[in-house]
Amino acid sequence: MHQAGRKAILLINPFDAPTQRYNGINAENANTIVSMFDRTTIFLWSRNNQRDIAASYQVQKAMIEQGGRFDGSRILIDFELAGTTLEDAQLVRKIIDSDKLAGVMFWRNGALQGGSCSSLVNQKIGTIAFGRAL
Repeated sequence: MHQAGRKAILLINPFDAPTQRYNGINAENANTIVSMFDRTTIFLWSRNNQRDIAASYQVQKAMIEQGGRFDGSRILIDFELAGTTLEDAQLVRKIIDSDKLAGVMFWRNGALQGGSCSSLVNQKIGTIAFGRAL
C-alpha cells in the first residue's frame, strides 16, 4: 500500500463514545491503534458526551496519551459541520495549530454546502482551513 503512495486512515467514532465497547478501543489500547495507522481521526461533533468540543477533544487526547506519547502528526480532526458553531471551528483551528495535528476532514451531517462565503457552513470551513472566516 505505501509503495503505491497510499496511506491508511482509521475513521472512528469518538474515542470515548459508548459504541467503542463494541469495537474494543479503549484508553489502554488507543495509542497502539493510532500508531498502527498513518492517520487516525479524533471525531468532534455537537452531540459529544461532554457537550463541549474542547472537553471532548481533551478526553479523547488523554485516552491516546494514556498509552504513550501523543503524536499530533498522526491525528486528523473529523469535524461536524451541521451542529457546531463558528466558535467551535475557531477552537478546532487553535487545537490543530497548537498540537500540530495533521489536518481536518469535514463531516457534513446534513449541512448544506456551497453558496455564499457568508453562510455559516462556509465560515466554519474557512475558519478551520485558513484561520478566518471568508
